[in-house]
Amino acid sequence: MVDVIKVFIRTERLADHNGHLCCIVSRMLDIFAAAGHHQYAKGARLYCQLMKQLETLPAYKEIFESFTAHGNHVVRYSSHDWSGTWCDICIEQTLMKSAKSEGGLSRGRMRHSDSGHKCWVLTLNHFSNVNQRMEESVKKHAPLHRDLGKTQMKRDAEAIDLALQWFEENNPFDPDRDKELLVSFSTDSGAQEMTQSMLREQQK
Repeated sequence: MVDVIKVFIRTERLADHNGHLCCIVSRMLDIFAAAGHHQYAKGARLYCQLMKQLETLPAYKEIFESFTAHGNHVVRYSSHDWSGTWCDICIEQTLMKSAKSEGGLSRGRMRHSDSGHKCWVLTLNHFSNVNQRMEESVKKHAPLHRDLGKTQMKRDAEAIDLALQWFEENNPFDPDRDKELLVSFSTDSGAQEMTQSMLREQQK
């Protein structure tokens, strides 16, 4: 499964449309079905069928060529190689980010107004860049990725400190430890001792 994810990420980053479809059809559909994600399997199969129809429909010839020759099935923030971005990730980083910001679709006076929703959606294409520039001008623009936030970085630093502290107290490279025995570092118990302990618990 990890190999499938790596291949899919590579096809998206390189904007390889044929590899993108091949990865879904030959690898991901079986995984979706086996994992019980039937809606994903159904949607992915329908998506692949529609993409294959583009090859034979004259009305969509230019769109198909833009996908295969120019990799326009992905979104790019730059012209560099390995810069392709999934469409759903782009939507999360732009549309959903704006919708959940102050004064957006879900936070503000228009959240209970149907006419406000319609106005916001119709003008989003024109004013999304304006909204972003205004946030940057008042230094309210946060990093796109949540892992770059101050709170998350603080939590990551605390987790690293705890891990380093644990390794200082439980040295996995202790020269006195029996190298042929499987040992739990946290309890310092051997595999045989743990097995006997589990058997005793089951017999109770």
